[in-house]
Amino acid sequence: MDNETSAIDNKKNEQNNSIDNNTLNLGGFFKNLISVIIQLIIWLWVIGPIVLYTSKMAAAGVLPTDLSEIPYSDSIKNVANKIINVNVVKEANKIYSTKVNLNHKEILEQMNNGLFSHLKDFQTNPKKANYFGNFWANIMFNILSTNFELFDKVYSTINSNLPESLTILLSPLIFWVFVICLYIINLVQTFIYQISTGKEFFSKMKIENNKVVWEEGNFFDPIRWIFAILSMIFIFWPATFLLPIFTLCYSMFSPLFISGKLENNKKYNFFNFLIDNIYYKSQLFLIMFSILIISPIYSNLGTYYLIAFFIAIAILAFKHFYDYKSIAQDPHVSEGLEKTNVNMKGGFKKKYNKKK
Repeated sequence: MDNETSAIDNKKNEQNNSIDNNTLNLGGFFKNLISVIIQLIIWLWVIGPIVLYTSKMAAAGVLPTDLSEIPYSDSIKNVANKIINVNVVKEANKIYSTKVNLNHKEILEQMNNGLFSHLKDFQTNPKKANYFGNFWANIMFNILSTNFELFDKVYSTINSNLPESLTILLSPLIFWVFVICLYIINLVQTFIYQISTGKEFFSKMKIENNKVVWEEGNFFDPIRWIFAILSMIFIFWPATFLLPIFTLCYSMFSPLFISGKLENNKKYNFFNFLIDNIYYKSQLFLIMFSILIISPIYSNLGTYYLIAFFIAIAILAFKHFYDYKSIAQDPHVSEGLEKTNVNMKGGFKKKYNKKK
């Protein structure tokens, strides 16, 4: 009798388990759905456009890499305007793109009025210049010029060899690998420059005709040695690890503040580029969403819903729902691509730049 009762109970448990396995986990599905959407927004509509826009700026050669020119100094050479191609789409065997004109001189002058202006005050402004500020301004200028030259070399290569959609898909890998590598490079540079340029800590400042002139100072000055030792104790190591964070962030995000003009003279900046990417690359979002949502549907809703989802995808694909938006009718878009001459020069292989 006990055996029969046990067999009946086991049968009921199997039936209950079967019912539980077929129960829809709507809460889990919507949680996964929201998670997938947030990940795609960050991936395709934030990191992707950041990497893509930076690659456009690097390919145009408008990033400051030369320590002898503005914004690192007050000297500026004749620079030509550059044109970049954005929103590149192939339609009906033709290539269309938005042409953005970049005024190289205005871009350099704009950068000169920001961080670089404050740093140069510690070197050239008679009211603010001092040996400590001059020492660190020189170090930061060399690090930033190196960063921008690396951008020119790496990002311009990406722009030349990868289509926009593939760049966006690979953007998290590109972004984080670049962040890690750039931080390590900046850390090593900060460490080396503090040692190799230590003599600059003893520079002597003179003011002639209301201009600051830096001369070689007394290396045996006891007062300077006291400050040098205090700097080595309290600043050397914190700066080695913290300054690269600042130089990294500035280098990564300053290209996003560069703007140009369209053929109708309308301003075009990163925000416009971001909106265009959301529109013209919306099908890329839908494709990736359709792929990433498969697992949540199967694990939370079951096989029947997954089959229904595949049928819906097939119908949408047949109706050309996944096709890219038509760009030919956009008044800001024209056929073909403008060639950009890339001029890569600057601080990566240059020796430490000493301000005079």
